[in-house]
Amino acid sequence: MERPGFGIAIENKINAGEQPRQLGSYATYLRNRFGSSWLVLYLTVDGKRSETHDGKPYCRISYREHILLWVDKCLRETYHIIPINQTLLQYRAVVRAITGKTMESSAMKELSEFITKNPDIIRYSRQINEAIGAARADFLDRLADGVTKELQSQGFSVRLRTNLRERSFGKDANGALIITPPPNSPLHQVAGEIWVENCVKYHALIIGIESHYDKPPLSELDELVFKEMNQLLEANNTAQGYRNGGPKPTWGETYWPVGWHDLITWLTEDGLAKYLEKPISEVVSSVSEDIKVHITLLEQIYAEAVAKLSISHPSLLKTRSSLTSS
Repeated sequence: MERPGFGIAIENKINAGEQPRQLGSYATYLRNRFGSSWLVLYLTVDGKRSETHDGKPYCRISYREHILLWVDKCLRETYHIIPINQTLLQYRAVVRAITGKTMESSAMKELSEFITKNPDIIRYSRQINEAIGAARADFLDRLADGVTKELQSQGFSVRLRTNLRERSFGKDANGALIITPPPNSPLHQVAGEIWVENCVKYHALIIGIESHYDKPPLSELDELVFKEMNQLLEANNTAQGYRNGGPKPTWGETYWPVGWHDLITWLTEDGLAKYLEKPISEVVSSVSEDIKVHITLLEQIYAEAVAKLSISHPSLLKTRSSLTSS
């Protein structure tokens, strides 16, 4: 960052290590450009020292002590500016996740004093954590039940993935609802199923096309269609919350060749508490609508992919004709 006569360089390190002479080279560049009016900031999770400053001056700042407090102050100042405030809330969740801090230091101190006066909280902490896990599973089960009823009333078929522990969407680490669109949907031609999955690994509820679990191998033609769909999704400005899929089974022996879309993110303790504060009907309505929006997007890009590839792959003409007739 710079303004006339002054420059600031910020080196942001979360998980990566420093490059040789990294901060030292930044300081040299700024000194040559701004003389004595410059500043190098070394931003890390916990404010650790730099090993590449070469004896040149720099300031240590951290996500844990500086950025988190700054964001909290910004939130208090922007409560009446909803778009900015909501963005800051999401950013604070990210910062809290990478720092492991879920509260402001003042609130943490009060909580620490309360626990000190009530040591049974420590004694029963394992049971409390288990109860939180049970509350999360119960919330997800109620959400899945509500979404199932909502979508079924609109012509979708919804069933629970087989082989789930205790037949529970919320208790299984990869519980999934399998959604079949109405009969006129072009997605009936896709080599896979639409899944809404409780992805514990990423603390999220996601939706996408799963094409590996308990299914035959993809043909070369299927791979081409999925590759084209993926490219179309990446280019689609409306595909917010979309995450690119990988070339191999992603987790739990599943494969999401067209990536996946986040329905709920950061369903950790803080996120769970916020959702539990809302009426379940409100959450069901929001998630159901997001599911339908993403399915509509998948239908659109599937039709576009088939139309494009049918020119170079005549064997797709039959599929394209079936899409046109439907």
